[in-house]
Amino acid sequence: TGESFTIADPDEVWHMELIGKGKWDKGAVWVAMRVPDGYVGGHANQARITTFPLNDPENCLYSEDVVDFAIEIGLYPPDAPK
Repeated sequence: TGESFTIADPDEVWHMELIGKGKWDKGAVWVAMRVPDGYVGGHANQARITTFPLNDPENCLYSEDVVDFAIEIGLYPPDAPK
């Protein structure tokens, strides 16, 4: 299971999703994406961030181990970019 958060200040809004590592490990992994100016975001009963750029820290932040964890539990191919 996971959680979605909206984090905002007067200058920017971020959508963050976090999941616990469950039976595989302790802790959690997360991804946060900046909502572009002029857009709105919403939360519902499933993850909104399904893919994300690995090289755009101005608009996307993530926990150091999010890709390794996804590989470990079989959700990301081991030979794909990291």
